[in-house]
Amino acid sequence: MVAACQGIGVSVAAVPLEHGLNANLLQRWIDQAEGRLPGGRRVAGQRRYRRRWPLWYRRWEQRIRRTRLISALRFAAEISRFRLLTDIRGSAVRRLAA
Repeated sequence: MVAACQGIGVSVAAVPLEHGLNANLLQRWIDQAEGRLPGGRRVAGQRRYRRRWPLWYRRWEQRIRRTRLISALRFAAEISRFRLLTDIRGSAVRRLAA
């Protein structure tokens, strides 16, 4: 049955239905015949595909992170400058009032 499914233009789902079997069972047999073990594990020596994001997306994400960091640092500097000015003005106002 595995050999019948490996032909060109053959539906992997139609073959087991003709014989009264489950399509998932036949898919497992095909995986075993091609060297892939069930559960996504592979036979020793086979390379595993590692998904990577496209380069343009990684660059875009780095740019966003850098922009957020710079704006966060600028915001922190503004807050500390504002606190310093309000503290100086507050103490000056307190001295005049006393």
